[in-house]
Amino acid sequence: MPITTTPDKIDATTLGNYHKCRRYHHWHHNLGWARAGYQGPLVHGKAFHAGLARWYESHSLDEALSDLRAAWPHSAVTLGDPIPVEIDHYALPRCEALFKGYVAYWNGGPGAAQDPLSAYAPPGRQPLLEHIIECPIATLVQRYLPDEPPPTSPWTYFGIVDMIAELDGQLYIVDHKTCSEMGDSFSRKWKPDIQMLGYVVLAETMLGLDRPITGALINGAKMTKFVGGAKGMVFPPEKAANIEYRRVPIFYTQAEKAQWVRDRLEERRELEWHYETSVWPAAGRDACSSYGGCQFRDVCASSPGDWALHLASEFEPDQHWNPLGVERI
Repeated sequence: MPITTTPDKIDATTLGNYHKCRRYHHWHHNLGWARAGYQGPLVHGKAFHAGLARWYESHSLDEALSDLRAAWPHSAVTLGDPIPVEIDHYALPRCEALFKGYVAYWNGGPGAAQDPLSAYAPPGRQPLLEHIIECPIATLVQRYLPDEPPPTSPWTYFGIVDMIAELDGQLYIVDHKTCSEMGDSFSRKWKPDIQMLGYVVLAETMLGLDRPITGALINGAKMTKFVGGAKGMVFPPEKAANIEYRRVPIFYTQAEKAQWVRDRLEERRELEWHYETSVWPAAGRDACSSYGGCQFRDVCASSPGDWALHLASEFEPDQHWNPLGVERI
């Protein structure tokens, strides 16, 4: 079914895919085509963040691990058991090992530094953990671009913020990321970044904080590989000691925050043009092969007259990106 109007809600994921490839954005986010099956990275991230939210609230490892396991759909898998093929390396044993290492590293484990972070709790409120924040673009323009006319099309920007933390009297967005490499490239990749600065802008505008947000802190965790054995792919406990962790601070000025809002307004104008013209060009090259390859690569490689047939035969319909399936702020 053709899409005739632009979406009224936009987030960093949809924008990131729009920048990566206009056609991918259209087929996946507008038309809802996607491959069915287990989404390892999403399951892993949801469970890890559920444990972190409990940890920074209670500082009880047992409670945190209980919440992590409760958020995992394959909770019957235990360390040393065969891991179903579809779970691959995003398995519960690795997620638990990664989480235990994170807590030990930042909280007095062997060779660790004492973590100075504390979840920020405004007076009379609970700590600001795992918040979904949604804000009309007109409100952001009014706050950061007060001398510019408000947008004529109503739409909102939203994001899921892991934590607002206090460090040396300053407020920061904290986001947790897993990666396969923990070198200089990891530290450099977070600025400029649409997602992190967007979280700062949303939180400053919607959470009623008593001071500006200085920037973001990226807590990175390097995921080590599984090993093969008679029972299949397993994650041995001793490998947890080899997991690396790093915190990357990012600082933002008011001018950078205002420019972020201007950039979103310009992107919206571009999006509206694509919807009006039904022109969704493919990016090609790097976009086709990044992160293991685009799921639509073979479709794009076929004749345009065969696209509809390939999409209908190889993908599931109505698989729209919907992270706002819970109560919003």
